[in-house]
Amino acid sequence: MCYFSAAFACIGGMYEKLGRMVGRSYEETIQLLIKALKNSESQGRCEIMLTLQKIVVGLGSAGSTSYRDVYKATRNCMTVRSAAAKCMYELVSEAPFVYTTELDNLASLCFRSLDGSNYDARCDVAKLLGHLLASSQSPKAMHATKGKQVRLEDALNILATGFLRGGTGFLKSSSAGEMIKGGGNVNREVRVGVTHAYVEFGKAMGAVWLERNIPEFLDHVLGLVANPRATPTHVDAVYARKCVLFILRTLIGGTLGEKAQIAAAKEICQVIVRHMNAIDAVVEGDKGPMPDMQLSQHVLVCAMQELGNLVQSLGTSASPLVSEPSTGIIEPVVSVLLHPAPSARLSAAWCLRSIAVALPSQMTILLERCMSRMHHLKSSPEAISGYSFAL
Repeated sequence: MCYFSAAFACIGGMYEKLGRMVGRSYEETIQLLIKALKNSESQGRCEIMLTLQKIVVGLGSAGSTSYRDVYKATRNCMTVRSAAAKCMYELVSEAPFVYTTELDNLASLCFRSLDGSNYDARCDVAKLLGHLLASSQSPKAMHATKGKQVRLEDALNILATGFLRGGTGFLKSSSAGEMIKGGGNVNREVRVGVTHAYVEFGKAMGAVWLERNIPEFLDHVLGLVANPRATPTHVDAVYARKCVLFILRTLIGGTLGEKAQIAAAKEICQVIVRHMNAIDAVVEGDKGPMPDMQLSQHVLVCAMQELGNLVQSLGTSASPLVSEPSTGIIEPVVSVLLHPAPSARLSAAWCLRSIAVALPSQMTILLERCMSRMHHLKSSPEAISGYSFAL
């Protein structure tokens, strides 16, 4: 076996360095490698996948006539997930049909591959999935599909499907009830893998794209925890919130510049205002507790956590966020202290603490505001609890 591995490594290195200089022999080489896959064990399949990856890297677009065969072989070889994902990643870069006509099929394959995966395989598959969807938004995709490019909303919905439903297909549901309801709980390994795919997608698209599309991206990501499928139990809700916070912190906090982070903080405040207005409408209508009110707490918790993290990272640069009356962040945050859910009130209190730490000049103002409102609203249990948390 070691001789075969050495031979595969030698072939891969030769094609990777020489590329098109090898001439037309690559077609025969690819066919021989694909035939060898059928009778190989796991180690041999790994080596063949890595060799095919190097061949694709070296040949570039020159090997396009054989890439469909490589794609079919790789698709059927996901038992060695990490090596197959690396090979497929390079195919996405060189073969337009992968991120156009095969987009849905490959995305579903990635979701299934995340089930039961270890950390390395999960990272490689997530990197592939993020690169696949980012490629579907590239100018090359527009040219390959003759103007029928995948919309950003559709690309994000593919990721949301994996996050909320997992990799189980319709035909794999164990009962008619599960078919109607959409299956049971999503495997956490799948959810973590899709979370990494969101991050990879954002990184591949770049900071400029994220800055331009921050309203849509925020609404989509925060909307994940507002879906009942993501929060069937308290443990699942906490897990989903952690995933969403990881996406926001990595992309908004780690990719955007200072100016864009301030703009993102304002957009988060708009999300908070919309949810609180919806809750006020329900309370004023005296319709009793609604499911949407219970789900909104998860959105508000994530929004508060990210807003607090942004203010802390900005430090004194966050002063425009509190000095502008029309777009200030303090009033929306204070309004959440009256939310019916204790978790939302606690998150709002923590966010106010972050503002006071980043901007010490606001500490006295916040203390006086909380004490005054607690005195005027002392008949409300939520107000007493929320403002006490803040103090």
